[in-house]
Amino acid sequence: MTYNLGEMLAHRADLAPHHDGFLDAKCRLSYAEVNARCNTIAAWLRSNKVQPGDRIAILGKNSVAQATMIYGAAKADAISVMVNWRLQVQELAYILNDSGTTILFYDEAFAEQVAGLRENTDIKLFICNGDSEKDNIFEDVISSQHLPPCPPAQRCGEDAAIIMYTSGTTGKPKGAILSHNNFLAAAHGTSSTIDWLDSHRFLLVVPAFHIGGLMPLTTSVQKGTTVYFLPDFDPVEVWAVIARERITTTMVVPAMAQALLTVAEKIAVDASSLISVTCGASVVSKSIIENFGKLGVSVQ
Repeated sequence: MTYNLGEMLAHRADLAPHHDGFLDAKCRLSYAEVNARCNTIAAWLRSNKVQPGDRIAILGKNSVAQATMIYGAAKADAISVMVNWRLQVQELAYILNDSGTTILFYDEAFAEQVAGLRENTDIKLFICNGDSEKDNIFEDVISSQHLPPCPPAQRCGEDAAIIMYTSGTTGKPKGAILSHNNFLAAAHGTSSTIDWLDSHRFLLVVPAFHIGGLMPLTTSVQKGTTVYFLPDFDPVEVWAVIARERITTTMVVPAMAQALLTVAEKIAVDASSLISVTCGASVVSKSIIENFGKLGVSVQ
């Protein structure tokens, strides 16, 4: 079956419209509300002459706004370019120019970097998640009314959905093109080997410019899992969110896992809702597995 990412979200909204979908510190949306916002984003993009195959760079930290922008872009047949917000302006400019990006969604916190990109890239349309005197405001976009609906997405299957840039290679970073089918297959593969259920509440704290952050998001939409977005990793804050939001699952790298365990050794933490932690990207030590086990949490 060949899905568009936006179509996957629409199916989830049809199946579980009132189920908690995307949550963060500022916003809490059901899956029906997420899908409605993404439809508005898609309609707004098309009304602003965004064409199928156009590249939309995403320069922002994990948030409901960032995730809805990705799915709204897919519904408009655009391709999201996930940008590492830790890069310098000249490195960002290279990626935007190399990918042929003409639209930029960015968090207000990166306004200074964006100012340095205006004269060095071919960006024609800017969308700011926050306040801006120059650019389109994301909150205004999702509040748009009386827009003609976006036509049904045509790009699907093996068509490009996301471009992610490599690291650790010689020379300049390379844009890895990931199709809609890539994410559908990843969702099926992941949820076939790891328990990933619609009753779960997943904490997304790995940056979405990394496949370890973006893949869990698309898997969660496919399975109907609630996603809570954290923009930065702070182990004390992570434990607080786990307790407050009754988080059941998350994904981290070993250094993050060890930081969580170090905090748990020093202060009382509530791990009663946490079922499992998926950990990878480098060797996971036996002690990490054993110490999470003492908290009643399995490591996958």
